[in-house]
Amino acid sequence: MHSNLSDGDAAPEKVINWYKDHGFSFVFLTDHNRLSNPTLYKSIANKNFIILSGEEVSWVVDPGQNLKKIPVHLNSLCSKKAVIKEKHTSVRVALQKALEPIKSQPGAIAQINHPNFGWALTFDDIINSKGADLIEIANQHPLVKNEGNDTHPSTEALWDRLLSRNKRLYGTATDDTHHLYPTPDQKIIAAPGKGWVELSSSHLTPRNICKSIKKGDFYFSTGVELTKIDVRPQEYEVNIALKPDQTETSVKTEFIGRNGKVLSTISGPVAVYKLQGKELYVRARVMSSDGTFAWTQPVFTK
Repeated sequence: MHSNLSDGDAAPEKVINWYKDHGFSFVFLTDHNRLSNPTLYKSIANKNFIILSGEEVSWVVDPGQNLKKIPVHLNSLCSKKAVIKEKHTSVRVALQKALEPIKSQPGAIAQINHPNFGWALTFDDIINSKGADLIEIANQHPLVKNEGNDTHPSTEALWDRLLSRNKRLYGTATDDTHHLYPTPDQKIIAAPGKGWVELSSSHLTPRNICKSIKKGDFYFSTGVELTKIDVRPQEYEVNIALKPDQTETSVKTEFIGRNGKVLSTISGPVAVYKLQGKELYVRARVMSSDGTFAWTQPVFTK
């Protein structure tokens, strides 16, 4: 999320309080090229709501020869040092150079942001990079083109292609909040509360939250809530919480494997896939009748 310290429309305290007031347990304030300092907002935090450090590393690659400039964006999470902005003429070089100072910090997490924004990052760019932990699959800003087009894969298809080459990145959904106070005539609105992660952690502390994200102990969602994810030696089980107006046919789970192949489709709030051991990886995508989704992380069977 962004505040008016970069290109958001509200003070950091206002944005942070929105999440606190709407039942979130933790947030990352990720202004562009500015590492947040959670201690500045300690009066907002409490035992049920914590604020973690973050920064959206936002570089612009200028390839020259009057070609269009390209945005390369990453989130630096759980970090202690800001990333110094650099100028590059190569997307691949910029991506790697942005990753390196994040990964040099013990405990820091590097997330590749909205690869289809400006059609910035290709499969080749990402597969040749080193150090990323996460990749945005469901960024909720209206301009990031998660769905792809005729010549660019969707972010989810890109993720499957990377996983199929054994590039082990965990997927995320994010708000990329910019607007708490949109004007009546504003056409592009990036509002809060549309994309998030829910994780497994023994305690609500910065250390434990960062550890769980680093390990991929979370799922990500645009509205579907999962109540259980259980990976046993031969089974992958996902349980879905139905909303008050939903029936058992309102949700459907697809288990997905190598190259994005749908291995099994199951309707209802309980979905179980029997692991074969030949899939390379298995992940789940849950679709709700209200148009929202949840995704689990890949489990590698080889």
